[in-house]
Amino acid sequence: MSRRQGDSNSASVPPDIFDVAPQGGDPRHLPASVQVDLSTCVSRYGPPPSALAALRDASATLLRSHPYGASEQLTEAYGRFLGVPAHELVAGRGASELIWLLAGSPLAPRVAVPVPAYTEYRQAFPRAAAGEAAVHHRLELVSDLLEADRVVLISNPHNPSGRAFTAAELGQALMAARGRGVLVVDESYVEFVNVPGEYSMIGQAFENLLVVRSPSKFFGVAGARVGVAWSPNPALRAALTVRRGSWPVSGLEVAPVAAALGDRCWQAESHAALQADSAWLAQQLVAIWGSDAAGGAVIDGAVTHFRLVSGEAAGLAPRLATAGIAVRTLGRGHGLELPAVRIAAPRVEERALVAAALAAVADGSSR
Repeated sequence: MSRRQGDSNSASVPPDIFDVAPQGGDPRHLPASVQVDLSTCVSRYGPPPSALAALRDASATLLRSHPYGASEQLTEAYGRFLGVPAHELVAGRGASELIWLLAGSPLAPRVAVPVPAYTEYRQAFPRAAAGEAAVHHRLELVSDLLEADRVVLISNPHNPSGRAFTAAELGQALMAARGRGVLVVDESYVEFVNVPGEYSMIGQAFENLLVVRSPSKFFGVAGARVGVAWSPNPALRAALTVRRGSWPVSGLEVAPVAAALGDRCWQAESHAALQADSAWLAQQLVAIWGSDAAGGAVIDGAVTHFRLVSGEAAGLAPRLATAGIAVRTLGRGHGLELPAVRIAAPRVEERALVAAALAAVADGSSR
């Protein structure tokens, strides 16, 4: 089995887990020079007009009444969107709350978090880091942990590398484990990939599978704190509802999300635009810093709308901010051995400014 850096029952909490920037890239901390914020992974095309219309049409009754039925409205809308029965979904206040519900569940002592990983996972499970601190954990590590009967928590596509395992690859890992362990997959970025169905585990017939989904990133509705967890196993769904309040989600937040989930035309248009933006960003970055496959700093293999730049190029964050572009600095808090920056794709009308900023920073670095 691959070496583990810690587990849920031993080792001290690494202090750098909590030494990270605010989750989501708090815009209140951006320098006045910033004109384009590429530090957050929330799509710059959202929210859909249909979501805004749902907010404008909200009645006084929606605000005055307790949110009876809001959870059912969310699971029904997400069930239609994902093509699964609504009763197989658990509603929560975003992917983050669902991860913390996992941390408060009977499964928590068995959780392993392959690193690098999203800092929310590391904070919820501070002693659960597993594997080497490379850019993206190996599939073999996931398989090893499952066979050791661990609850393996991963993001797929991966934050921060942008890489992803296909559904077939993760399915093979589950089959090799022969029913041991539990795989928990956070698919918050799966809508950004070219063909989401090739990567999503939703609908896969594994009793030891739990999948988390959130509309925050792709739909550009991070302010609406809603999300769902899916599993065909009632016991896994029940594990997330051991400690819950009377009203898991807000009716005012569910209304725009339900509208967005049903807006197929906007989804198709936004997806196509994001694919083009992602390709443009990758081309710009590789032209300047080169792909890591060829000894450069830009992490290759990403399938998302953001890219990770590591090594010496990581010092570009403050210089880009001066040039008007905000990017996200990452490091040991994410489980990365070297500092890095994550850059989300700009919209078409922002490309000229971003290209000029990148060129100015690259020119300054070469002197």
